[in-house]
Amino acid sequence: MKKKLLGPVALLGALLAAATPALADLNATVYADWQRGGTARGDTGDITFEGLTELGSFVDPNLDHWDGTLGYRWIPLGRDDYYSVRWTGYLDVSAAGEYGFRSTSDDGVQVFLGGELIIDSPSVQHFGTSVGTALLAAGPTPIEVRLYENEGNDGIRLEWMQPGETEWSVIPAASLTPVPEPSTAAL
Repeated sequence: MKKKLLGPVALLGALLAAATPALADLNATVYADWQRGGTARGDTGDITFEGLTELGSFVDPNLDHWDGTLGYRWIPLGRDDYYSVRWTGYLDVSAAGEYGFRSTSDDGVQVFLGGELIIDSPSVQHFGTSVGTALLAAGPTPIEVRLYENEGNDGIRLEWMQPGETEWSVIPAASLTPVPEPSTAAL
């Protein structure tokens, strides 16, 4: 069977498609160590990343890295203890309304929607649960999730409760994107 060679334009398109995250993923970056308020392993302030060594990044379909047991160990990119992770992208909702959010994490976590802090639980914790709410318009809203791991067990799960619902569920991959859809991006 004869193989068809791609022309330069088709080849460039194929390479870009292979290098671009799927439209249902968040960008996640893992850093060596963790800090709060700019202080290594600090006790106060926001979870920050300036000056930390980036270990690598990956695309993540959703924030569900916990099996529900208290002895769970996630170990992203082979990092066991003393690391932090930042997820960035967009939460795309089809209906406007008040949404509930719940995080379960070991250790500290902060969740920002549209630049507003909605979950603020940055202390060392053993799979602690925190909740927050946000009034969202239909369409994409920037989301940033910050997590750090001190030592021992580790993991995270981010769930939501959509307007009119009574049960928590993991935010589906289809609602998380690395960038807004082209039709909603500013030109």
